[in-house]
Amino acid sequence: MRIKQLVMTNFRQFAGTQTLDFAADDQQNVTIIMGQNGAGKTGLFRAVLFALFGDIHLSQDTQDATIQLINEEAMRQAQGRPTSASVHLSFLHGDGEYTVTREVRGRFDGRNYHQGPASAQRCELTISQAGQDPQVITDSAVVNQKIEAIIRRDIREFFFFDAESLQILADLGKANVRDSVKAGIFQLLQVQDLESGRDILKGMKNRVQREIRNVAKDNQTQGLQQELNQIEGELANNQQQLDGVKAEITRAESELADKQQALQTSAATRELMDQIDRLQEGADQQAQLLEQRRTGMARMIQSGATQLFDAVLPDISQQVAALRRSSNDNIPKSVLEQSLRNDLCALCGHALTEDSQAQNHIQELLRLFKYSQSAGFLTSIEQGVAEVTQHREAYIAEQGQALTDYAQASQHYRHQLGDLDGLKNQLHASANDIKEFQGLAAAVQHIKEDLSQLKNRQEGLITRQTMLEQKQQELKDQLTERVATNDGLNQQVQSVDLMTQMEAALTTILQDYSDASRVDLQTRTLQLFKQLIAAKDQQLIAQVEITGDYQIKVYNQNHRELANDLSQGEKQILSLAFIMALAQIAANGRSEMAFPLFMDTPFARIDGDNRDRLIDVIPTLTQQWVLLLTDTEFTSAERDQFMNKNCVGATYRLLNVDGNTTINAVDHLSLLELRGENNG
Repeated sequence: MRIKQLVMTNFRQFAGTQTLDFAADDQQNVTIIMGQNGAGKTGLFRAVLFALFGDIHLSQDTQDATIQLINEEAMRQAQGRPTSASVHLSFLHGDGEYTVTREVRGRFDGRNYHQGPASAQRCELTISQAGQDPQVITDSAVVNQKIEAIIRRDIREFFFFDAESLQILADLGKANVRDSVKAGIFQLLQVQDLESGRDILKGMKNRVQREIRNVAKDNQTQGLQQELNQIEGELANNQQQLDGVKAEITRAESELADKQQALQTSAATRELMDQIDRLQEGADQQAQLLEQRRTGMARMIQSGATQLFDAVLPDISQQVAALRRSSNDNIPKSVLEQSLRNDLCALCGHALTEDSQAQNHIQELLRLFKYSQSAGFLTSIEQGVAEVTQHREAYIAEQGQALTDYAQASQHYRHQLGDLDGLKNQLHASANDIKEFQGLAAAVQHIKEDLSQLKNRQEGLITRQTMLEQKQQELKDQLTERVATNDGLNQQVQSVDLMTQMEAALTTILQDYSDASRVDLQTRTLQLFKQLIAAKDQQLIAQVEITGDYQIKVYNQNHRELANDLSQGEKQILSLAFIMALAQIAANGRSEMAFPLFMDTPFARIDGDNRDRLIDVIPTLTQQWVLLLTDTEFTSAERDQFMNKNCVGATYRLLNVDGNTTINAVDHLSLLELRGENNG
C-alpha cells in the first residue's frame, strides 16, 4: 500500500481545499511535514484515518470527547445552512489504484456547532485497474469491507501513531503491557480469526447437541446426553482452571527467576560491602599504626639530638676530667661524714681509729668542703657522654629500622586505599537499591511455596481432566450405542464428535501459531533494534524474550534484565522495533513493511546519534515514511542527514494564521527554513 494524495476540503484547521502529494518513489519514499504545535499535523493524521475507516476519534482521544471535523469558519460562513467536510485519499495497492472519499455534514445554528453522526457519513470508493473500467462503490459497508481487506482497522495504530505517546514497551513487565503485546500479535497476525473460528465451531456444536436432545425421545438417551453435556461443561471449566494455573505457574516462575537474579545480585553486593568494611577497618588500623610510628620517630629524634655533638665528645671528656682534678668537692660531703661516723674510710676501708693522721685529714677536708653542684653536674655529663658513645651504633640502627618500617607501613596503607577505591567503584548499588534488596530471600521462599501449591493444584486438575475425559468417552460410547438405530441421530452425534476434534485441532493450531510467532517476533525485534539503534548502543541488548504470558523482557550480555535501565528514547526505539517486527511478520516474510509508516513527533525523546540512525535505516525498511515534525525536533542536523541519504521525495510546511492552516509545498528540502535560520 502506497499513499499518493490527500485532498481535504474544510476539514479541521484546513479551510477550503488543501492538497498534499506524498513521496511514493522506491528511492525517495520519505515525506516531511513540518509545523508548529497546533498547526494541524495531527489533523493530517486524523484525515487519513477518517478517509480509510471513517474514524472520528484517535486513540489519544477520550471516547466521549467532542471532535469537530468540519472547519468552524466554513460553518459560520454558511450562516445556518448545512456544510460539509470531505477527505479524498488516493493510494496504490497490488495492481490497482484506489480513491476513497468520505464526507461528514453539519451546520452552525448561531450558538452551537452540530455535526452529523458517524452513521450518516457519505463514502465512495473508486478502484481503477489497468484494462478495466473503474469500479465505483457507494455502499459504506462494502467500502469498509474493501478497505479492511487491505489494512485492518484493528491494526491501524501500528502504522499511524504518535511517537511521543508510544508506550507499548514503556513499562516493561506490567500487566497492561503484556495485554498490549498479546493484542498486537493477535491483531496483526489475525490470530483472533482462529479464536473466532473456534468459538463459532463451539457454538455450532452446542446447537447440534441441543438438536440431539430434542430428537431423542427416550429418557435414557436424553439422560446420557444431559450427563455428557454436564461432563463437557465440567471439562471446559476444569480446562479453564488448568490454563489459569499454568499461566500463574509461568508468571510465578518468571517472577522467581527475577527475584533469584536480584537475590544473587544482592548477595554479591552485600559481600562486596562486607569486603569494603573489612578493608576499611584494616585501613583504619593501619592509619593508627602509622600515627604511632610517626610519634615514636618524633621522640627518637628528640632523644637522639645529642648525636649531633658526636664530633666534640672527646673535647668534652677532657674538660670534664680537668674540672674534676681542680675541684675541691670531688669527694662528696656525705662520703666524708659517713667515714667519720663509722671511723672507717668509705673510699678505701682504712680504720681511722688506728690512723689519727688520716682521721684529721678527713676532718680537714670536711671543714674546707665547699658545697656546690659541680660534682653531680660533671657526673651527669660523663654519664651522657658514656651513653652516647656506648649506644651510638645501636641507636643509628634503630633509627634506620624505624624509617624502613614506616616506609613499608605507608606503602601497605596506600595499597589498602587503592583496593578500597577499586571495590567502591564496583559497588554500583545505591543505599536505596540495597534497601530494596532486603527481604528478597523471604520473597523467593514465598514464591517457591506458592509454586509448590500451584503445581500440586495443577497435578490435581490434570488428574481430574483425565478422569473427565475418560467419563466423556464412556458416555459418548454409550450414546453412540443408544442412537445406532436412528441414522439421523447417529449422524448428528458423529457431527458433534467431528466438531469436537476440529475444536481441539484449532486450539492446538492457535497455541502452536502463537508460540511460533512469539519466537519469530522476539528474534526480529532484536534484529531491528540493533539496526535502528546507534552504533554506540548496539551491544546494549543481547536478548529479547517474549514469554508465554506475553511479557517482554530484555537482557544484556550477562543475562541481566534491563527493564529499568533503558532510557525513554531507547524504549521508544525498542517499541518501534517491536512494531516493525510485527509488520514484517504480517508481510509474510517480506523485509519491508507493507504499509506506510506515519510518525507524529518522532524525535522528541531520541538523541542525535539515534536520530541519524533512524533516518539512515527506516526508509529501507518501509514502503513509505511520513514524518509529522515540530520545528524544535527537526534541526539542520536532521535536514543534512536526510539530504545525505537522498530519500526525501516531498516536503511541506504547515502555516497557521488565525486558526486556519495552509499546506505549503517546499520545492526542495534544502529550502525548508528551520528555526533560528535566516535564509534571507
